[in-house]
Amino acid sequence: MRFVPALETQFEQNVSRVRSRRLSHAMLLLALFNAFLFLGDLRSIPGRIRISGFLRLVFFPLLAFAAALFLRFNPRRLVRGITVIAVAGLAAGSFFYLYSGPGETLLAHMQASLMLLLLITNIVMRLRWSYALFCSVAYIVTSIAFLRINWTASLLGTLGLGSVSACCAAMMLLANYSLERDERLSYLLQQSNDLKNTELHQLNIELGQLNRELEAVSHLDSLTQLANRTAFDRRVRELWQNAAETGQPLSAVMIDIDHFKLVNDTQGHLYGDAVIRRVAALVQQSMRGHGDFAARYGGEEFVLLLPGADLMTALSVAERARMMVHTAGAPAPKQPIARPEIGLWTTVSCGVATALQMPDTDFVRLLHAADTALYRAKAEGRNRVCAAAPLV
Repeated sequence: MRFVPALETQFEQNVSRVRSRRLSHAMLLLALFNAFLFLGDLRSIPGRIRISGFLRLVFFPLLAFAAALFLRFNPRRLVRGITVIAVAGLAAGSFFYLYSGPGETLLAHMQASLMLLLLITNIVMRLRWSYALFCSVAYIVTSIAFLRINWTASLLGTLGLGSVSACCAAMMLLANYSLERDERLSYLLQQSNDLKNTELHQLNIELGQLNRELEAVSHLDSLTQLANRTAFDRRVRELWQNAAETGQPLSAVMIDIDHFKLVNDTQGHLYGDAVIRRVAALVQQSMRGHGDFAARYGGEEFVLLLPGADLMTALSVAERARMMVHTAGAPAPKQPIARPEIGLWTTVSCGVATALQMPDTDFVRLLHAADTALYRAKAEGRNRVCAAAPLV
């Protein structure tokens, strides 16, 4: 009764320490059982009581204690099995020596002692089935040998009593088989549950990662890879609340691409998308650092949120974004330019607003002020930065 080699090796590694500890405890039980037999020897073999006392109360307890200590070190399965069989064999040999001689009393003591010894090794110790089979065969052979040597009954009578021993050994062997089978089935069930739990845990991790990725994607603008309007609406509330709690200013910069409708009308929407992507990348590069937030606010309109930035700082960021777009220019046109006086030299207009205090009113005032400043920049000729008065 074995698993496939790889699983058998894993099974042995997982259960060996527990089995070694169980065998160690059972060795002490075997020594105690052997010591109790000394009480029966006081009546059954008074002439050998000294040697019985030495074997049962001195020699065998020391042997069993040494074996129990050795098993604590968790030896290999073969070494464990040989250790148990050797100690049990010495115990059976002591029975054979002490109870040798004619008489039904000695026969009964011998048979009972061997049966109890087999019960301990096969059931209490739960020897592996192959070792239990060896112990059972040895028990039957020892019982029959004792009957032939020390009993005067006929061969048929000896075989009759020997068959009783064989039946007892067979039942104990069957019980041992059932115990090991249940242990192995429980191990397989535990492994199956562990595997399911591991797979479920891994699946939960993957689902969590996918949910985070999905959430991140759902808050990104697919064209520019900046935050979309949904992400902006959530972030502006967070920054407004944080500014209200810390007393730090919050600035907003509205950015709009100049003459974008003309670009779309003359060069097509694919070219217009290329312009939007280029401006988005430059706007993102113009930010101060990790705390700033950029989003695509509308078709060709962008917005920057600058936590902790006063009006002068926000103007500096807006001017940097305007200059970067102005210097980079526009992608190469694929169609003739409809209005050469305007050309395709891509520029942006910016409106800046700063809230110095966050009253109970919401952030809409800040965005409205930045949007108003943006329209003033458009009205004054585009490609420029205009600021609103600080909100207090």
